Amino acid sequence: MDFEMRIDEELSLTLIQPKDAEELFALIEANREHLTPWLPWPATIQTVEDERRFAESVVAEHAAGRIVPCLIRRLGRIVGGMGLVIARRRLGAFEQASADIGYWLVASEQGRGVITRAAAALLDHGFGELGLRRITIRAEPLNRRSRAVPERLGFVHEGTLRGAGWQDGRRVDHELYAMLAEDWPAARTAYHAMRFQTNREPAGPPGR
Repeated sequence: MDFEMRIDEELSLTLIQPKDAEELFALIEANREHLTPWLPWPATIQTVEDERRFAESVVAEHAAGRIVPCLIRRLGRIVGGMGLVIARRRLGAFEQASADIGYWLVASEQGRGVITRAAAALLDHGFGELGLRRITIRAEPLNRRSRAVPERLGFVHEGTLRGAGWQDGRRVDHELYAMLAEDWPAARTAYHAMRFQTNREPAGPPGR
């Protein structure tokens, strides 16, 4: 299924496809040292076929409505990934739909606000077309670049999830940030006003 979300004159989000496996694997190989301290999955991608199988699996998960697995493209070139992992829980006639956002970016694209801009667009999609009520972002306490993304976008820091992650054979804490659907319009307006007022990303460490 084709999908393209234009973010601005530079950036777009497209769904990951098996045909992207070679380009993605080359990016992962070139950025292993950059990605591995914070993410567990690069260790599972050791060949182009590993990446192709992963792409095939997430395409199937997307078709089932469980994830939105995107590639971040800058000027048409893949520079990272971002996705929504969706959970829908029904309580009688009421459905609670929520999601986690995850993301990664090649080292050479840091400092351009790429992740923050892409995340804002994915929040629009999640709260709009997908009807989500709550979206969260998790990051390790020391990963200041990753934590800066929800902080720029006006997420609420809800606390520390102790031992919630697994990295390099050890449990790690996650800082939990959340945005509710009813809070996003005001947060979105504030983010874009600050961005365009200063003609740059809001102050803080550059996003991953």
